[in-house]
Amino acid sequence: MSRLFISILLCAVLALISGDNAFASEKTFNVDSYIPVKFTDLQWRVNGSTNFDGSNVSSEREPDIFAGTSSISNNSDGDSQSLRFSSIVKYDYSTVPLFYSLGLSNNISGSHKRSELDRLSNDANRISGRSDDSDSYGYSISLAPSASAGMYLLGDLFVEGSFSYRFDYSETPSRDDHNERSEYRLDTIGGYRYSYRLIDIEEWSDSKSHSITTALGTGYGRIYFGRSAATTMYIIDELKKAGFVSSEPSYDQMIVLADIVYQNKNRHTVDRRIKRIESLEAILNYLEDENIVNSLTPEAFLIVDDVFEFYPRDTRAFGSRWTATLGVSFNYKSNQRSNIGALDYYNIQTDPNYPNSLDTIVGQQLVDNYYHHADQNSRPFFSLAYEYNKPLSLKWQLRGQAEGFYTFNSYDKDYNASGTNKKELPDTKSF
Repeated sequence: MSRLFISILLCAVLALISGDNAFASEKTFNVDSYIPVKFTDLQWRVNGSTNFDGSNVSSEREPDIFAGTSSISNNSDGDSQSLRFSSIVKYDYSTVPLFYSLGLSNNISGSHKRSELDRLSNDANRISGRSDDSDSYGYSISLAPSASAGMYLLGDLFVEGSFSYRFDYSETPSRDDHNERSEYRLDTIGGYRYSYRLIDIEEWSDSKSHSITTALGTGYGRIYFGRSAATTMYIIDELKKAGFVSSEPSYDQMIVLADIVYQNKNRHTVDRRIKRIESLEAILNYLEDENIVNSLTPEAFLIVDDVFEFYPRDTRAFGSRWTATLGVSFNYKSNQRSNIGALDYYNIQTDPNYPNSLDTIVGQQLVDNYYHHADQNSRPFFSLAYEYNKPLSLKWQLRGQAEGFYTFNSYDKDYNASGTNKKELPDTKSF
């Protein structure tokens, strides 16, 4: 009797253990179930543009005796050209213990602009002329490399570092403005006056800046992003609602499908349309090969395409992490310009009462301006941050963040220099 009781008891215990194992093997796939093992991606974008523009406009107006208006002729001519080139190179490498990202962006542009305006006005006793010419060209360059990396050393303990640099330079090597005015006027008493004025300005300017930020940190914890898992869950749910799911996918199948979604969502291609087609083919082919869907109709394609593109919009992060960071930033900026202006003028006047007299006034002004401003600063800093994320369900997310930032004594220095040199050389002569 006792042997029978012991045998029944052992069978019950074994059955309970077996049942627990069977229950434990039936895992439920959630937003935080999928953690990507490895991801690499190379992105290279090249952009460029050019522009050529020109115009030539002429107009004339005849005099109107009754209205008392004079004749006017205008002629304007101008053209401009510009060229721009930019590129971005970025490489991402991410695994569970190691991650790093390298980037480089640059931009180069140049432009040239020219304009001319001639105007002539004529009435009964006055003739005036005006001529304005302008010619300038310039260019700009920017360069921005960056790097960041991190590694988990022991469990959830990690170290990370980052470096970024940006250089900007723009220059207008030459800008010439030429303004000319002339006027001939008859007096009512029979004499005349003639005046002429010429202004020439040459200008040069440039601007440059350097910005460097580097930081080193350590911390404890991990943050993952569950967007790919959430997208996978949405795909199955939407297909199930439309009646396309023939068998419920297992936990392992959902993991594989989430990895397909993750790899296709994050990689970059030159043609986004081709990436979209290849992503849909990879997802739908897997669903069909695993007999998860019963038919691939156009409606099923549209459902998967809609979910893959738009579900969900949030990153659906999960996990927590402490981070302590120590870094320094350095900035330098400089602006300078100089211009040289020359003014030449003379006036001629006659008096009918003294036919042999001729008064001439000749003058010249030279102005030289220079300006330079530069400032630089460096700021060491320390930050302590904590982040907590937890997906509550497929549609609800809990997130909390706290950060403290402290800046140590910074170093600031300004430099200013300017000057003006003006000369006037009047000369009056009577004949």
